[in-house]
Amino acid sequence: MMNKAFHSIRIKTCLILIALFLPGGLFSQELSVGGAIGSGPLNERSLFTLGAAVEYRPLKSMVSFNIDPFLVITDGELVLTGPLYLKFSIGNKIRFCPAFGGFFRTNGNYGWMAGLAVELSLNNSVRIFVKGDYYNDYWKAEYPSHFGANIEYIDHASSYWISAGCKIPIHWRQCSGSDK
Repeated sequence: MMNKAFHSIRIKTCLILIALFLPGGLFSQELSVGGAIGSGPLNERSLFTLGAAVEYRPLKSMVSFNIDPFLVITDGELVLTGPLYLKFSIGNKIRFCPAFGGFFRTNGNYGWMAGLAVELSLNNSVRIFVKGDYYNDYWKAEYPSHFGANIEYIDHASSYWISAGCKIPIHWRQCSGSDK
């Protein structure tokens, strides 16, 4: 029962964060949305990902706030991952973008992530990207005790994920002469 309450709190927190970032897009220089497909660690199960991409970039900034929720599709399991991270964009037509942030998964995992994306801008209307991310997952686990109740501890593992996709600016505000 406590796990359901914790899961509900995580979902509500994610929705609140999305609600805080989207209205700010009206005053941003750039608000882009898009999608991506990708793959995760190819160990005993083949993983496929399908997700969205939302990027909010304030006026005259090299840093953007990103929310890229994606579904991890495995053999009989569907897990939603909600990363929230900062991305630093270096370049104009071709951008190299290191990123760092945190995430949660609907299976109870949470943790931090870091990555690098390469983006190519096509006519300022579409940006295609390829990115690689390192995820460090944490979760609660139990092991049996010889003296009674099970002992709970935090376990962790890491994984690499790759994806490719495109983003379309839905709001673009260019600097006027007085803003420069």
